[in-house]
Amino acid sequence: ASAEATMGRVLSGGSMAVDAAGLPHLVYSERVQASSHGYIATPGDGIAWRHVELNPFLPEAARGYSLHFYGGLSFSSSGALMLVGTLMDIGPEDLAWGDPSMEVVVFAEDKEGILAGRLLRPADASVPRWLPNIERVTGFNEVSGWPAIVYMEGERGAGLDDQLSNRVWWFDLDTEAGLTSPQ
Repeated sequence: ASAEATMGRVLSGGSMAVDAAGLPHLVYSERVQASSHGYIATPGDGIAWRHVELNPFLPEAARGYSLHFYGGLSFSSSGALMLVGTLMDIGPEDLAWGDPSMEVVVFAEDKEGILAGRLLRPADASVPRWLPNIERVTGFNEVSGWPAIVYMEGERGAGLDDQLSNRVWWFDLDTEAGLTSPQ
């Protein structure tokens, strides 16, 4: 995937994770004017990559929102894929960074390998929830069940010198989201 901002197309990279079989998975989003779509990419045959759009997996009530991958992906202890990103309702001239409509969205793969998206918390237009990150297995760090998510809640501020009092939340998907075990 490639883009040039001067042509009205902007790509935002998420993160990468490698599954148990050694296959890399990358997430990114593509913004064109007032719309943004999220994708997961994996190597395909030869030099081509397979790109799967994630917007169709959003909950019905959020299908009109833009999906941005300031977020990441991980795998559960059983190998199920999990992604975390941000949704927002933006116009052509709106900044995506810290928009008040931002909400954290989670995509989880079920036992049949089907992705389903859901909002992490009920939507609240008064405060952005953004900059999510997801726990990953790294060497000695084992993740039993579903990985946990950390995200920020609060405004973006006007500049780099602002003193903000934003909240940072730790969200345990095993206990708080009611997801069925990926085992």
